Amino acid sequence: MKKILVVFLSFLLLFVLIGCQQDDEVDVVTTASIVNDADSVVNGLSKDGVWIVATLNDITLKEDLMVEGEFTDDGDVVRKLALYTQDEDRNITASFTLTAPKMIIKSENFKIQGGTFKGDVYVEANGFQISKQQIIEGNLIFKTQEYMDSFIMKDDAKVTGSMKVE
Repeated sequence: MKKILVVFLSFLLLFVLIGCQQDDEVDVVTTASIVNDADSVVNGLSKDGVWIVATLNDITLKEDLMVEGEFTDDGDVVRKLALYTQDEDRNITASFTLTAPKMIIKSENFKIQGGTFKGDVYVEANGFQISKQQIIEGNLIFKTQEYMDSFIMKDDAKVTGSMKVE
């Protein structure tokens, strides 16, 4: 387990170093946050958080989770929640569950991958994506048709509830 954790942390450090090589016009610091508790998830995905949050275990939030803020990597707007660990070949070695009453997504191009989110997801931004065997156990609700049209679901991802515009 320690070897997997070291490999995972090394991989994230590589992303941080690559992400920090941005032009001078970007005001956002692109760092990663490896978390194992509810407060760290909430802080990491806040508008003052980081571009990637990676969990190391199952986490349950009692309150809604707000994902907001704009983060860039090589000039692209990105944001990610990784609910898994991986080996040096990027194979998922462990998947985790994040539970909350609901997740409200206001960050453009936000991606969740590799685990399970239990709760409803409300999308209020373009480019939301789920991939790498991500499961949403709940409903996926888009604020506008434009947000729904920009949604990407791939790599064996699935939503167990309904997907709709509301």
